Amino acid sequence: LDYSEQRARSEIKALPDGTFKFEDFIDADNIKEGPVRIAVKIKIDGDEIFVDLSGSSPQVPAGINSPIPFTRAAIYGAVRLIMDPDIPNAAGYHRPIHISVPEGTVVNPVHPAPVAARGITGFRTMDAVLGALAQAMPDRVPAMFEGDVYTAKDLPAIPASLDHALQHFRNSEFAKKTFGEDVHRHYVRFFEVEIESFQAAVTDWELRRYFERI
Repeated sequence: LDYSEQRARSEIKALPDGTFKFEDFIDADNIKEGPVRIAVKIKIDGDEIFVDLSGSSPQVPAGINSPIPFTRAAIYGAVRLIMDPDIPNAAGYHRPIHISVPEGTVVNPVHPAPVAARGITGFRTMDAVLGALAQAMPDRVPAMFEGDVYTAKDLPAIPASLDHALQHFRNSEFAKKTFGEDVHRHYVRFFEVEIESFQAAVTDWELRRYFERI
């Protein structure tokens, strides 16, 4: 943990200090009209990052609210994308990342807010964080995605492992046409969001069950 924290702090310290803002929108929640706003403000100060989602829309009646564990995981995952891939994926790299998300918002709802489709907002939050980070280091942030995670729906069969699943995806026509040869560098990290959200490793057995449900 201490080693991953040290490596993360070194990466953050190399970034320019400053405050960077970005916002993104979900068109509607399909119950009420109007866009759902995700507002991100990032402050880089030395070897620490402060992420503030104040200004995001209030929680909505549809099930697209992102619970705080999912939102925090999306933020950690976005920051992780700009770091050296050799840094261990341990909780130590979370320590220099400070997160502020107001309760009652679409990114931190309170009971009994529906959250079944939380990924719609959670992964859009990841994109919004990357949008802010791009202002600090545009050469290391991938282009804006469409706000959701790849669900391996194009796989011809249940993969034997995560590596097998990703290999199938990298070889798919959709991946080649849309993202080119470097697609896996962006998509691999999206699995971390769900892993961190539930704070558990995904075993091959769990992965197999996941693909069986698709």
